[in-house]
Amino acid sequence: MAVSVRVTMAHEAPVNILLVDDKTENLLALESILEAPGYHLVRALSGQDALLALLARDYAAIVLDVQMPGMTGIELAQIVRGRKKTQHIPILFLTAHSEENAIAGYQAGAVDFLTKPLQPAVLRSKVAVFADLFRKSSALKLEVEERRQAEERIGQLNKELSERVEELAAANAELESFSYTVSHDLRAPLRQVSGFVALLQESLGERQSEQDSEYIGLIATAVNRMGHLIDDLLRFSRFGRAELNRSLVNLTPLVEQVRETLAPVIAGRDVRWKIGQLPEVEGDSAMLRQVFASLLDNALKFTRTRACAEIEVGARRESDEHVFFVRDNGVGFDPRHAGKLFGVFERLHTGAEFEGTGIGLASVRRIIQRHNGRSWAESVPNEGTVVYFSLPLSSTKIYESLH
Repeated sequence: MAVSVRVTMAHEAPVNILLVDDKTENLLALESILEAPGYHLVRALSGQDALLALLARDYAAIVLDVQMPGMTGIELAQIVRGRKKTQHIPILFLTAHSEENAIAGYQAGAVDFLTKPLQPAVLRSKVAVFADLFRKSSALKLEVEERRQAEERIGQLNKELSERVEELAAANAELESFSYTVSHDLRAPLRQVSGFVALLQESLGERQSEQDSEYIGLIATAVNRMGHLIDDLLRFSRFGRAELNRSLVNLTPLVEQVRETLAPVIAGRDVRWKIGQLPEVEGDSAMLRQVFASLLDNALKFTRTRACAEIEVGARRESDEHVFFVRDNGVGFDPRHAGKLFGVFERLHTGAEFEGTGIGLASVRRIIQRHNGRSWAESVPNEGTVVYFSLPLSSTKIYESLH
């Protein structure tokens, strides 16, 4: 029967050492010599007990007496060497006899021999070497296994990524088909409605009553609004699919260009602009122009009720990004609904108050996300709104900040 004696160690698990001798007093003597932190000593009184013990655990070394009744140490060593699981365990033979046992032991697979009476320091030194080799080997095996598992995981992730790419390609194909449908099939009935409204007006001629004019006007407005909605949907879809043409973009002249295009919108209004110095960023110029076009258009729209509209555009640099803002003194919104502001079709004001399709800010968020940035807004009702978005520092600017 195998008996184990565990000696715990503070920082690492103990290694198993198998002690095989047919005399209990010899095993106790071996334990007294080898008892030390980091060893788990297992006793076996016979070759059969030793084989059973080898089935239960992995061992750093076997300290084996040559002369035992029944199965000798030489025979046990031969069996140990013949098994795949145990063939690499170092065997240290103990003998009180001549070189004949040593030769037979080495032929059976012994790593070393010690003669009785034992020198405790020598035995401890040899076992310590075997224990250290076992720990290093176990650590290497663990590292190899972890690497194998990591490679398997990477392979699985690559497979999943490939599947996702295929799914994305299929989704994009469906989106292209949807865009075609929206662009052609949905526009066709709108054109028909517009055409029939024009024919109706022509048919009525001077017989057209005030109520007829009102109804025809409502139809024309609805058709026009639906056309704008289709345009905005297509634009929103395109912002998610179009390839980013990245380059360094100077935003100061870009904002000035956008402001110039809005001149017809502010004709007859008192609008005070404050455009701060804006940095160069890395991004898609056309998409960033659309971001500022949407934000400035919103600022103008929601300040329409003000005698004097005040609109400010600025930026500040943070550790790894530029933060931009567009501030206005317009009607504002309830800050509790700020999370809805960038959703598709989300509107915080009625169509009767302010026109729009509820897609402009959703497009802003999609563009900024594709530039690895963030977008958010703050507002006080009847005082104004500030819309923020961030863009990462360009690779050139990051390099400059590190040197």
